[in-house]
Amino acid sequence: MHIPGLGAIALLLIIYFSGLAEENFLGRRMVSSGRSMLMRIPIINAVYAPARQLIDAFSGTGDSGFRQVVMIEYPRKDAWTIGFLTANTMAADGSPLSIVYIPTAPTPNSGWIALIPDKDVLYTNLSVASAMHLVLSGGIIAPPMIGYEQAG
Repeated sequence: MHIPGLGAIALLLIIYFSGLAEENFLGRRMVSSGRSMLMRIPIINAVYAPARQLIDAFSGTGDSGFRQVVMIEYPRKDAWTIGFLTANTMAADGSPLSIVYIPTAPTPNSGWIALIPDKDVLYTNLSVASAMHLVLSGGIIAPPMIGYEQAG
């Protein structure tokens, strides 16, 4: 007997009960064990590990979260784009660079990385959660005011 939509309903139930299971100690251990097994598979590890870090960064969990919400001048002069400071480094000439993840709306996981001179980065007072609401809503959910200061 074929029931239309049964597979989709089963998938939703599996996801729901997996989430419930992760809420308790035993469930967290099972999920952790499953992740450890995935990490031992070379091809899956190459894809899963960076994807997991990106998800953790968006959710603000662990130590892989974004450091700061910043603004950079892009795509033209006097137009500003929200980004997430992920790290700082140095250029070959010794000048400081900011590594900024620029999310795309409405799917921020398809963003891109920019290496920008520190002097061209504005640090905002936005939380990662507020900035994600701004990006995911396409600007519809915007804070009433964005405070910022220049690096250095």
